[in-house]
Amino acid sequence: MTTIQFTLAASQQVSLKIYDSRGRYVKTLVNGVRESGTYSIAWHAVQEDGQLVPSGVYYAILQGENQRRVRKLLLLK
Repeated sequence: MTTIQFTLAASQQVSLKIYDSRGRYVKTLVNGVRESGTYSIAWHAVQEDGQLVPSGVYYAILQGENQRRVRKLLLLK
């Protein structure tokens, strides 16, 4: 499990998605309106269909109305 933290300065529509190192979609962790504040979202290394993902490099992409942040994740089992 890994925890991804982010802070929003204002209420907005956001999405937080995980992609593998080849750019393939893995899972959506957040998709909706969030109020301003700090959030901690857990990813349990599973795909959208519930299957565990292998060790490797993944990217967490946070997309908001006025921001886009990418965080590199290294999953070791």
